[in-house]
Amino acid sequence: MTQDDGVSRPTFWLMVVPSVLLAALFLLAPGALTRRLGLRDPRSTTLARCLGVRQVAVLAAFVRRPASTRLWMFVGEDVMDVALSLLLLRGRPPARGARRAALAVAAGLTVADLLITVLARRSRLPDGARRAPLR
Repeated sequence: MTQDDGVSRPTFWLMVVPSVLLAALFLLAPGALTRRLGLRDPRSTTLARCLGVRQVAVLAAFVRRPASTRLWMFVGEDVMDVALSLLLLRGRPPARGARRAALAVAAGLTVADLLITVLARRSRLPDGARRAPLR
């Protein structure tokens, strides 16, 4: 990454690696994931695949041009995942623990992505110049 990319190399990898892992999970093992969450409806597997495609689309847009403004895509995606996890918790008791774990992961990723995004945005001026470090 160069200064013109808008994000530092560590920020880039902090956003990309978890997203690649999630996309792989959603696309390569949607059935296992939905069964673990106690979702028996075949449409759940389709939804998991759609979430994987969404993850890949966000990744592609970010990797193509890793600007700090694009970090908000990850936050928005995480908020959707938290909302979906909350809907899953309304379900019946089977796999309720797994659903709580999914909510915890989604919430944790949301907080991490939000923190990374805010810190990355604060470290840059509108013209891309670096601000003085916070003391």
